[in-house]
Amino acid sequence: MTGNAIVRRQVPRKVAAGGQGVTVISVRSITRVSGDKTRWPRGPRLLISTSSGTEYVFRAKFSQWSADLADALAANGYSVQATQAGLSVLSQTGS
Repeated sequence: MTGNAIVRRQVPRKVAAGGQGVTVISVRSITRVSGDKTRWPRGPRLLISTSSGTEYVFRAKFSQWSADLADALAANGYSVQATQAGLSVLSQTGS
């Protein structure tokens, strides 16, 4: 089992428990998702930008989470466009 598969199994329990190590970001606030392939300082980074201007940085590979994030955004009615830099959240469909 890969580390990514282990993390995906652990996430629901961690979120339910709350507290340290859990970052909650409203899907409605996400404006951009991108990756940074540099090895800062311990591996690649996943960057999530929000409408408030806050940028969240996670030690994760963009390629392993981008499809899940795009699916979550689309399921909530947002139009998502893949760009060279990552994913852009264009608007809520039908608005």
